Amino acid sequence: MTALQKKDYSHRLYTWKNEMGKGRCVMLTNLVLSNIITVITGGVFYTSFLLQNGINLVNIGIITFMPSIAACFAIFSPYILERFEKRKWLLASVRLISNSLSLLGTTLISPMIADPGTRTTVFVILIFTSSIINALFSSGYTVWHLNFIPDNVRIRYFSSSHLVMQLLSSFAGVIAAIIADALANSAYAYTIIAGLRYTAFGLVLLDTFLLTRPKEFPYPQTSRPKISHIFTKPLGHKKFRLMMLLVLMHSFSQSTPSAVLNVFLLEEVGVSFVYIQIINFAYPFVLMIFTRFARRRISQLGWIAAYALFQMMVFPTNIAYAFVNTGNYLILMTAVRLIQHCLGSTCNIAYQNFAYLHAPKEEQTNYIAFYTLVVNLGSFLGTSLGTAFVAIFPDFAMTIFGTQMGHAQALLLLCAACQLITTSTALFLRKKYDLDHVDEAALAA
Repeated sequence: MTALQKKDYSHRLYTWKNEMGKGRCVMLTNLVLSNIITVITGGVFYTSFLLQNGINLVNIGIITFMPSIAACFAIFSPYILERFEKRKWLLASVRLISNSLSLLGTTLISPMIADPGTRTTVFVILIFTSSIINALFSSGYTVWHLNFIPDNVRIRYFSSSHLVMQLLSSFAGVIAAIIADALANSAYAYTIIAGLRYTAFGLVLLDTFLLTRPKEFPYPQTSRPKISHIFTKPLGHKKFRLMMLLVLMHSFSQSTPSAVLNVFLLEEVGVSFVYIQIINFAYPFVLMIFTRFARRRISQLGWIAAYALFQMMVFPTNIAYAFVNTGNYLILMTAVRLIQHCLGSTCNIAYQNFAYLHAPKEEQTNYIAFYTLVVNLGSFLGTSLGTAFVAIFPDFAMTIFGTQMGHAQALLLLCAACQLITTSTALFLRKKYDLDHVDEAALAA
């Protein structure tokens, strides 16, 4: 492909001059803004926000898996959304309500409640309510936007959007971390964390407005919407059903250490906000180097095989991660995270297509809602297992090769084992059921 051809293709991929290109521009902007919001209000910033509000480790775990429990309400999503021929303004309204509860509500209410127990209860109520609203309506955006990424542009869209999103959101995370670290031991520490949350809500307003700009397409239906369809249709489609098994296993394995890992890094290892964000900021630069390689591997191997082979190479890095401590994190954690970045550039891009690979074009709300339910079910099971482990064994400790390990390290080892099982299962199912072959006739059915 010549340089001129590449330029023309890129122009067609992202342009405001036609509806398809405009839709992809909005999708990319939404991806960037959503991840900036997640970066400056989630992860270590969210953990710090909860710790500063007097919430202990077990309750942090409970709050963390609240959205996953609420995701069960996604079963009602098709039943509601399939009744609307036009959805953009409905989606925009509920998006604002959901974020008002989770971002504004929790930030405004925390100084008003002195008792940590009561504050935790209010947090759970607000986050749970917000997550229910999100579960009911978020799949509407996915079904709508899928029209803008047909198969012939999907690899290039996923790889390019993933790169841009990581670059801009990681840069925002570094800036936020520098400010947070500079004031970490001052009287303004909590003010900075709260300020980031208010900034995030401003980005939500901008993002929600932009999401109303693309063309909305007709939503194909073959029958009247029924709640049962969210289960019967996806589970009745063999290849999609198998893809969701892999999604469940992936989500579970990734979530097992999530409730305790950031607390471990901040309080036990003693890493700074800036260090974590700089490591994250390295990922988009790794993507710049490896994106073309990732596209070629996916094209040569297929989506499933590329994911499985590279994820299988990731699992030993989580074993090494378990040996990180105060004395070695600058060398060991840096090496582990950079290796994960390099390998993740392929498996992360491949995984993004799991929801769509074998999803038929008709009544896609059912399939996307089921996918959302599966992702959150895996996240809930993994996070709740980690939280239960901390609650049941509060003084857990073990020694491996002279290194004393606690909850976080044990869960990282479990994560590694689950990754190996997941990738082995993916390779087996791919071969047995030819999952990397896409039946275009079936997708159009």
